[in-house]
Amino acid sequence: MWFMWVALMMTIVVTVRYYKHYWRRLIWVHVITGTLIMLVTTAAALMAWIRLKKRAGHFMNFSDWPSLLENVATYIAWLVSITGLVGFFYRYCGKYEWGTLRMQKIMDFHKLVARIFVIGVQGLITMAIMDNFGFTRASIFVASFQLFSLILIFVLFEIRHQNILKQREPYVKCAVMMDLEEFERRVRGGEMLMILDDLVLDVGEFYLKHPGGKFVIEHTVGTDIAKFFYGGYCLEDNGGKTPAKTWTHTNYARMIANDLAIARFDCQRDGSEESWCRLRFDLDNSVNKLTRTFTMETADRKPRYNYKQYYPGLKYLTKHFWIRNMSQPDVIRHYTTCNAMRAPFYNELVRCLRDASVSDTFDKSLLDDKDNNSMVFTIKNYKQVKGLSYKFFENDQRAEYQMKGPMGKGLAPSARGIHIAFAAGTGALCFVDIMAHIALAVMG
Repeated sequence: MWFMWVALMMTIVVTVRYYKHYWRRLIWVHVITGTLIMLVTTAAALMAWIRLKKRAGHFMNFSDWPSLLENVATYIAWLVSITGLVGFFYRYCGKYEWGTLRMQKIMDFHKLVARIFVIGVQGLITMAIMDNFGFTRASIFVASFQLFSLILIFVLFEIRHQNILKQREPYVKCAVMMDLEEFERRVRGGEMLMILDDLVLDVGEFYLKHPGGKFVIEHTVGTDIAKFFYGGYCLEDNGGKTPAKTWTHTNYARMIANDLAIARFDCQRDGSEESWCRLRFDLDNSVNKLTRTFTMETADRKPRYNYKQYYPGLKYLTKHFWIRNMSQPDVIRHYTTCNAMRAPFYNELVRCLRDASVSDTFDKSLLDDKDNNSMVFTIKNYKQVKGLSYKFFENDQRAEYQMKGPMGKGLAPSARGIHIAFAAGTGALCFVDIMAHIALAVMG
C-alpha cells in the first residue's frame, strides 16, 4: 500500500501539477494511475475485511483509530475515482454548450477530494508504521523520514513550478507562413485552427484535453483567441450581475501553444514587431470623459515594420496590437488599430464630409502608408487600478510599455456585398476605419 499511496499518488500529483505541458500523455497517466490506486486499495480493503470476518465475526473494524482511518481512506479513494471518472467522461463526451462552469465544478470537487486523500493517507501511513512496529525510536525515525522526505520532494517540485510560472516562454518562430485565404480554406475544410498573436495553432488533438473543457475551443475555432488567452475577456457567463471571471493563461499554456503552432499568420517571417515604447502625452486627444486617443512611440524613435499612421485598403482593418505596462508585465491587453481616430486625420475627414465642395482639398499627406515609429490607439478608462487602461490615464511620463503587432484576422470584409455591423460601446471603434474607408472612396 505504501507504493500505491505514496509512489503512485506522487506520480499523479507531479504529472498533473508540474508537467502539464506534456499534455498528450498526461491525461492517460493520470487516469491509469488513479484507477490502479483505486483497484489495489479496494482489493486490499476486501482482503482485510474478509480476514476480519473469519477471525472476529464482523466485517469492518471501527474499534481503533488505524482501522477506522483505513476504512475512511478506502471510502475517499472510491469517491476520488468516481468523481474523476464522472468528470473525465463528462469533459470528453458530455454536452455543455455555454455550461463549462458545470464541468469545472465537477473537476474542482474531484480535486478537493483528491487533496484530502493525498494529505490524509500520508498521516495514515505514519500512524500505521508506529502501530505495527510500536512507538520505538526506529519506527518514529522511519515514519518521520518518509513523511519529511515526501514533503521535501514536493517543496523542490513546487519551487521549480513557481519559477516556471514567473518565466515567459518565447513563442516559436515557425518557418511556414499562412495567409488569411489559406487559413479560412483549411478551417472550412474541417481543420481545427485558431490564431494566437501571430501564430496559427492546430487544436484538433488538444481540444479534448483542454483543462477548461472542449466547448471553449470548439466555439473559437477559426478565430483569434488572444483576448481570451491573456485574460482580457471571458467567453461564457457574461450575463450575470458581476463580470465573469477571466483566466490569464500561465507559462505552461505558452509551452503548449508552441507545441500546437504550425505556422506564422500573415506577417513577416520573423513575426510581428515587438517594441519598447512610451506614451507621447503631447499628442493625445480627448474623445470624451472616459476615452482618449493615445500615441505610442518606439523608445528609439525608429520605424518598425507595419507600424503605420494609415493602412490603405481593407486588409488591416481592425487588426490589433497587444500592449503591456512594464510595472505589470503579466497584464497584456489588445487594442484595435483605428487610424481614423488620429486627431489630424479625423478632423480633416470631418471637415471635408461636412462640406462636399471642399472634398478635393483633403490633405493627402495624412494617407502616408510608410512604416512609422508610432501607433495611435483609442482607449477607454475602466477605472480598475490593476487594469492596463488605468495606467494610460495616470500621465506617468516615466512609464515603459511594450507593444506588438499588427496581429489577428481583423474584420477582413469583402469589397462587395451587404455587411451588417454590430457596434456597441467602444466596440464601435472597430467600424470607424470602415466608415473612413467608405468616405475616402466617396470623395474619390
